[in-house]
Formats: sequence, C-alpha cells, structure tokens
Amino acid sequence: MKKIQNILLSTLTSLTILSVNAVSVFADGGDPYVPHKPIDTGFADLETIVLVGIVLYAVGVSFIAFSQLMKNKFVK
Repeated sequence: MKKIQNILLSTLTSLTILSVNAVSVFADGGDPYVPHKPIDTGFADLETIVLVGIVLYAVGVSFIAFSQLMKNKFVK
C-alpha cells in the first residue's frame, strides 16, 4: 500500500509541476478573440485516411489472430 501511495503522490506532484507553466497554444498561433482560420494540412478528403485506418486495423487483428493460432498450435 505504501508503494501505491508513493506512486500516486509522485504522479500528482509531477503533473502539478508540469501544469504550472502550461501556456495556451492556438492552432493558428493567433489571438483567442479572432475567429479561427484552420491551417491547410492537405487532407481535405479524409476518405483515404479512413480507408487506410480500416485496412491497418484489419491487418493488426489478423496478426493477433495468427499469433494466437500459432501459440495454441505449437506451445503445449
């Protein structure tokens, strides 16, 4: 229990110290009272990003399934 209290106390202390000097940062570096103008990132069409994300998710799940299959097949 003492170890958990020390971890929580050190986490709280570090978060407090780090948040003391936190400064608000705006995406366009502008004034908070001026309307936001988004910076062009080149990703106007997000369909490509979504498609890549779905494919990578499917590949990751298949890797996990394959590794579980190999583990169950060879490790006994």
